[in-house]
Amino acid sequence: MNSFFTIFTATPPYVWGLFIYLVFMGVKALRPRTIFVPQMYVMPLVMFALKSYLLAGAPREVFLAFVVSLIVAMCAGFASTLRMRATFYKDNLFVKLNGGVETLVVSLLFFATRYVFGYLRATDPALAPLLVILDASTSGAFCGLMLGRALGITYRLFS
Repeated sequence: MNSFFTIFTATPPYVWGLFIYLVFMGVKALRPRTIFVPQMYVMPLVMFALKSYLLAGAPREVFLAFVVSLIVAMCAGFASTLRMRATFYKDNLFVKLNGGVETLVVSLLFFATRYVFGYLRATDPALAPLLVILDASTSGAFCGLMLGRALGITYRLFS
């Protein structure tokens, strides 16, 4: 029990701020909302740019894991929008999305994997080589899901 308490008290405050933000955005996405379509590209492109910069000097296998998971998840994110019920406003690039738990679940999974990888990296340095590849793969997957979803909604907006 004491180590469990230590894990949470040793976590930097900005991590809890990020957690609260992700929960807030996920709960907000439970209700129908209208979104400016170009705004959907901001987070995945920032994540992609940041991770690409961090992986610039990484071994080829790590970068390959990121790219493969990015492409696979992009296809899944795109496919998920093809049957999505939404109202599209072509004239001003807005889309009205029905509420759903997807954003909340994906956000919490992203936070949990990042948190667990950070904890394991700090407590068991022997796992570092494996964690680098898993971290790159999950980052690519989360980025790809968001980017694929944005691309799918853009495709539906203009088709």
